Amino acid sequence: MATAIQRRRGTTSQHSTFTGLAGEITIDTDKNTVVVHDGSTAGGVPLAKSSEVAALGGADITAVVAGDGLSGGSTSGDATINVDLNELTAAAVDVTADSIAIVDADDNSSKKESIADLVSAMAGTNLTATTGQLGLVDSVITGKMSVTDAGGDGSLAYDGATGVITYTGPSASDVRSHFSSGTGIAITDGSVATNDGQIVLANLSGYDANEHIDHTGVTLTAGDGLSGGGDIAANRSFAVDSTVVRTTGVQSIGGAKTFSDDAIFSGNITVNGTTSTINTETLTVDDNIIILNNNEAGTPTENAGIEVERGTQTNVVLRWLEDGDKWQFTNDGSTYQNILDDAAARALISVTDAGGDGSLAYDSSTGVLTYTGPSASEVRDHISVTDAGGDGSASYNSSTGVITYTGPSATETRAHFSGGTGITLSSGAISITAGSVGATELTASGVTAATYGDADSVASFTVDTDGRITSASNVNIAIASSAVSGLVTSATTDTTDANNISSGTLASARLPDLTVADFDGAAIQTGSESFSDSDTVLMTAAAVQDKIQAFGYSTTTGTVTSVAGGAGLSGTVTSSGSLAVDLTDTNVFTSTNTASRAVVRDGSGNFAAGTITATSTQAQYADLAEKYTADSTVEPGTVVVFGGEAEITACDSLGSHAVMGVISTDPAYKMNSDADGEYVALCGRVPCKVYGPVNKGDLLITSALVGHAEVNNDAPAGTILGKAIESKEGDGPGVIEVLVNMM
Repeated sequence: MATAIQRRRGTTSQHSTFTGLAGEITIDTDKNTVVVHDGSTAGGVPLAKSSEVAALGGADITAVVAGDGLSGGSTSGDATINVDLNELTAAAVDVTADSIAIVDADDNSSKKESIADLVSAMAGTNLTATTGQLGLVDSVITGKMSVTDAGGDGSLAYDGATGVITYTGPSASDVRSHFSSGTGIAITDGSVATNDGQIVLANLSGYDANEHIDHTGVTLTAGDGLSGGGDIAANRSFAVDSTVVRTTGVQSIGGAKTFSDDAIFSGNITVNGTTSTINTETLTVDDNIIILNNNEAGTPTENAGIEVERGTQTNVVLRWLEDGDKWQFTNDGSTYQNILDDAAARALISVTDAGGDGSLAYDSSTGVLTYTGPSASEVRDHISVTDAGGDGSASYNSSTGVITYTGPSATETRAHFSGGTGITLSSGAISITAGSVGATELTASGVTAATYGDADSVASFTVDTDGRITSASNVNIAIASSAVSGLVTSATTDTTDANNISSGTLASARLPDLTVADFDGAAIQTGSESFSDSDTVLMTAAAVQDKIQAFGYSTTTGTVTSVAGGAGLSGTVTSSGSLAVDLTDTNVFTSTNTASRAVVRDGSGNFAAGTITATSTQAQYADLAEKYTADSTVEPGTVVVFGGEAEITACDSLGSHAVMGVISTDPAYKMNSDADGEYVALCGRVPCKVYGPVNKGDLLITSALVGHAEVNNDAPAGTILGKAIESKEGDGPGVIEVLVNMM
């Protein structure tokens, strides 16, 4: 069950472009207040906050009542107050056409004063008056005017005392050359006559704005992008309105704009849209960190990464997997591989103590390989390295004792090992030298490096109590005459030539000089002859190889010291035992929809696959569902509609035309299974939350109770979710099976 409800929200600017449904409520994040919508007003109506009400005096004004000289008022809503001229006349004095009403500032009393008396009182002031009129004297008006000689040649002058403007420019013909007649303009004898009602500026040919034209009664009207204007005599001015882009100051600009050339912004840029498209070949960013999912403020749920568009080829992606906290990449657009950190790389290395005496150990958390065994050759015989990752990155040469790891870099490989007594690490190789290794002391033996034993001699070694070879030599084979019967006359007591023996037996001696030709054909078989199993016939090496190969075996030589489990197998066999199939090895087996992996069931007996080709005889579940993204977590059985911040949201209004379906409990057929979101049952039977009493066969629509359906057998088309399969008593909420069949 949801523990919180999050309303649709946005800034004041975003609200101004949005018209909500009638009765819909949203949140203005700039004003921090609730906005109520009526289905037609863009931006809705924001409600006042308690602080705003308190600022108005606690909202304790119950009525506005007009006082003396005023009329109107209201007890609610907007109050309009008007000046009541009738009441002012009655309350003060009767005013005639040649008088005015005057209020005494001392006692607030009213009286009537004639204009004639005012004129007498104004003598010597700047004011003048005639019957019914009051104004400034001419000297004051002329003193407030000034004329600028724009040409700078003194041809234009103004007399402030008389109010006369004088122009002493060139000759009349020169003046006239600057003008040309047009609609409503006539030029004769140096004078310009105009008919104001006929002037159309667009029709004036050769008009020069710097020349002087009588503008009495001319009115200037603001055009596109301008406001203001009026009678020229009133010194009217124009101002640029909000439709024109200003070069300074703060301004909000509406409508789509296209810049056809370079644009440079010296300040910050904030984009409040949903999609930003940059169609440029080269993008340069000075910032050294690019932040993705910047609007995430709570528990993260969305993956983030970089996708490379490859045209007709499949796009590749580098992404951060939020559900697993790891970096991944894909080279085929569907199968993702994890990017290993040091700990994961060390975990791929597995070292087997083939001797089983605990002398060899590997710490996967630190990457340190420790060996406390005896001599170098024995060390090499006891070491076995298993490439647990199955990618050939780890290998071991038992002849040299070198463990090779072709993972990240040589430096990182060496960082996973540490040397010990008698063990040296250099250039990534492990070498064991004379010295102290564990509890056994290796000292120089004095034995010369050589090959011992040949055709007529045997190798002789001396070994001390610690198992060390202290001396080595070759000893010739000597056969005493008393030890051989049938020795020919020419044979000597130390002969090694087997040809000297014509008969008899040798009880215990090497026969180094015997060849195949010395034996009867029936006594020895060669590789070129056919043979059969026998206890009386010897075989040459070639014949033995042929015999082995005849049984289907290989003759490759070597000693198997251990058999280690590889990909999909577990366990190690050194002498006897068995390997086991490792179903937990995700490089071989998986219960998820992963390419090139064998399928196994998970702990619940389930598995996932992309496309399965099979013949179905029955289905365990009974609804057809498709994935849609929801603006919050919704549980099975919830009735959803199109809306919210994502594609769907739980219903919260009665009989909505936006009805979409029911969140499926166990869908029989899943569409868009690789997409993100919730499975929504579009057709079929499914458990559904309902509100109020329900009878079998009733038509169901969306309820005002969030996520529920309720009965309306007269519902209009387009609002029907489906029909009830089960009945439910009582007025409260419940869950029944319904047939989703939107009509």
